[in-house]
Amino acid sequence: MASTKLEADVIQYPVGQGGFLIGRVLRRDATGSREFTYGYDCGSVNREHFEQGLEACSLSRLDVLFISHLDLDHVSGIDALAAKVQIDAIVLPCLDALQTIALACEGIDDAGVRGSLADFLIDPVRWFGVRRIKKVYFVRRDLGADGQPIAPVPPDRLPTVEPERGQNDQGRLPYRITANEISEPVVVRIPGATAVEHSSLDGGIELRVNGGVDPSVVPFPDWLLIPYVHPFSTASLNAFLRAVAGVMRRIPGDTHLAPKTFTRRLLALLRNEESRRTLKACYSILSSDNNRPSMSLYSGSAEPLRASDEVQVWQGDEPHWRRFQPPGARAGWLSTGDADLNSLQTRTPWLHRYEALFATVAVFVLPHHGSNRHIHDDVIKEVQANVMVACAATGRNYHPHPALTQRLRSLRRRLHQVSEQSDSDISLHVTISR
Repeated sequence: MASTKLEADVIQYPVGQGGFLIGRVLRRDATGSREFTYGYDCGSVNREHFEQGLEACSLSRLDVLFISHLDLDHVSGIDALAAKVQIDAIVLPCLDALQTIALACEGIDDAGVRGSLADFLIDPVRWFGVRRIKKVYFVRRDLGADGQPIAPVPPDRLPTVEPERGQNDQGRLPYRITANEISEPVVVRIPGATAVEHSSLDGGIELRVNGGVDPSVVPFPDWLLIPYVHPFSTASLNAFLRAVAGVMRRIPGDTHLAPKTFTRRLLALLRNEESRRTLKACYSILSSDNNRPSMSLYSGSAEPLRASDEVQVWQGDEPHWRRFQPPGARAGWLSTGDADLNSLQTRTPWLHRYEALFATVAVFVLPHHGSNRHIHDDVIKEVQANVMVACAATGRNYHPHPALTQRLRSLRRRLHQVSEQSDSDISLHVTISR
């Protein structure tokens, strides 16, 4: 009898100063194959570098695109990607009031917030719908000081979303999304564009790709995707709210999607030069880089591997680590976007969220292109990945930062830089046979 295999390939494509990851999960058996594809970030400060990566990935459809945060070097390629690839769903940090202020401050020019960004902030669901994206899932940032560990609660006991597969999806693997809280989906109909369904989920979200399809025939582990948006530092948040009170009152304090009335009031305020200067100075208290909080993403097998399963990590065209692995082998990938993994109040909940998975991580993508001030030694020690990756263009003095490079060396961690060079990509290949 022909063997049944579940194959997963995760590739960080070279796009210079940015990020572009594509994962493919493929189940092969005697009847044929079924696939699930996902992405994480799609941007670069250099458009040519991103288009080079987009051309290399040979992709026609994404089941889900995860966006770490809406900074230029992580999302500038959405239009180019959507023009070439059908994106069925997008998962991103919820644009609550504070996230909206962050994006507005980042996009300020001499006249206020530029038009395209203003349109997005006022109605992000419509913005995605115009780009043919059918479903939008907003992940709310964590509010707790300790984080929510990967729960032992069986997924079938949690609120669940199972996107329907239609006539055009016969070759696609099914998936389901669970979380402790999932809002009722809202459908927005856009004239001349795709109808978009959107909902918000709490920080306990998990997405499981059904590798077995019919577990009663051949049981296969799910392929697990776990995004997480860490909180703002409580001290910084309180300082910001005190500072901004004089220029902007009644800022919604929850983590749900910001009301359009709030966003319009914010944009009107930013058309005034003095208010712009004051608000941007206030926001610098929260984040001097204008790009945090950020959504991390873990991807890997939901169950320990067997001795017959194979794991490979390749740098460019050459494998640096290739062998059959014993049960429990490292077969996971953890990306961090621009997460603040240095501050105690943000790294602590992040560590708690992912602590049960650290032993499975083979590839760890460092936050903020290998910035020295975005990651603490405690995180490096916990995540004992086979290779740590910095996504950064060549010639950058501080990406990856020499001090971080030295820290990694002293902790005996392997570092690989994915740049704009076509042979600098890194990939993880997992084959599960039954």
